[in-house]
Amino acid sequence: MRLEQVTPFAILKLFDYLERFQRIGFNRANAFRAALSSQKRIQICTSGIELLPPFLRGTLGYVIDVGANVGQWVTSFMLVANAETIDCFEPNPEAFRQFTEALKAGGLTEKVRAHNIALGKSDAELPMNITSSSDYASLLLPRPGTADVVKTIQVPVRRLDDVAEDRTVDLMKMDVQGFEREVLSGAAAVLRRTKAILIEVSFRSLYVGDDNFTEISRVLEDEHHFKLWNISAPSRDEDNRAKQADAVFVSSSLIP
Repeated sequence: MRLEQVTPFAILKLFDYLERFQRIGFNRANAFRAALSSQKRIQICTSGIELLPPFLRGTLGYVIDVGANVGQWVTSFMLVANAETIDCFEPNPEAFRQFTEALKAGGLTEKVRAHNIALGKSDAELPMNITSSSDYASLLLPRPGTADVVKTIQVPVRRLDDVAEDRTVDLMKMDVQGFEREVLSGAAAVLRRTKAILIEVSFRSLYVGDDNFTEISRVLEDEHHFKLWNISAPSRDEDNRAKQADAVFVSSSLIP
């Protein structure tokens, strides 16, 4: 064991993670093993499961992942939580290739279905801006300083209402780099049967035509009857200005 692993700070960090894993349903022995694992510690943070209400921290039924990228969220989620079926949507061909490889490597192909399409308000073929880091690829144009566009490709766009299963959605995760309003516009029926949404939100404009946290909150609350439940600590710019965070909205029918 390295010296830094037995410092008082490391011990405090270990017990902090022990409590965090217990809060999401791990028994003490499994929580202790998870707290010792650097991979598990990353996964609990990446999954966003701690932001969810307690009734969504066990085994879920149907989950939808909009903007799967290379699979970092769904693979993390399935290792600290569980779901019977997950439909994942990712239009970037290269990210999609890496995503499907991650599913195979993780033994998740039976539960996770991968769809190489974008979601929007109507069926279309739209240009997608591929960036040097796939995290920032978007159907919107990145503003200067957000990301460098290396090429533009055409991708198919479909409505979530037309491609999702016709059943209750326990959780919808959305990370679409400014295209949230378009996705929500094509998902009215699905949203009516969705319990909670885990969505990446921005506090300033990163793409031409995007919406900030306040605007997305209004759409979800006023038009689709969700209430804000939780929000993560934000990422920040170099000047310490809040940039982005993960927010959880829960159907107003499930909370007071």
